Amino acid sequence: MKKLFLVLTVIAGFLSCSNESKEATYLNESSDGVLNFIYKEIPYSSSYILNMDNTITLQNIDANRIYQQLQELPELATVIDGDVVKFFDNYVEYQKTIKVVDGGLTKAIGDVCRWSITAFTSVEYKGVREVHSGVGEVTYSCNKVSYDNNWGSMTLFRESPGTSHNCIFTFYDNGDCGGHSLTFTLSGENTQENKMIRDLRGYVRSTFGRDWDNKISSFRIQWIVN
Repeated sequence: MKKLFLVLTVIAGFLSCSNESKEATYLNESSDGVLNFIYKEIPYSSSYILNMDNTITLQNIDANRIYQQLQELPELATVIDGDVVKFFDNYVEYQKTIKVVDGGLTKAIGDVCRWSITAFTSVEYKGVREVHSGVGEVTYSCNKVSYDNNWGSMTLFRESPGTSHNCIFTFYDNGDCGGHSLTFTLSGENTQENKMIRDLRGYVRSTFGRDWDNKISSFRIQWIVN
């Protein structure tokens, strides 16, 4: 049976201080069919119906109303933080909820806070590979991808010994770091952490079932206070 992936509760865990990787996965039609998300600090939970066009209809009326309205937003921000999925009207609203490490401190820790993105043009880590990497002090600008709108899977990595700062990877469907955004938080609780996204079709981008497969045009890396 073809798997139809949805932005639902994350089945993920933090790593111990090692290089061991864990895959970020989401519930699909073989799971219990419950969507959990947070919007404006209010948690929502509902069972859902999987539609023929790969969209979902939540059975809880209030949760479905909010979810469907969110999918229509032109700059919807989806944030994956551990096992929590959060929605914001746009990325600016999300930025108001975090404390970004200032430039001076970032430069001071930049020699040890490192990050990398290894992207592939196909799912399951196949196809042409594209690698981006850097340190904290050069991560605040908008970065365009080489294979525009052609990422199908990717792995993320952060290393920050001696500091508890989290690293957030934000991906955009516009080339100027605008439009819809998808953010992953890699926890500062561990010295090193990997996150694996084997299929970007598992992340809903907007309404009508449009996902993040072949939609990433730019990205930004930020270090934030844990």
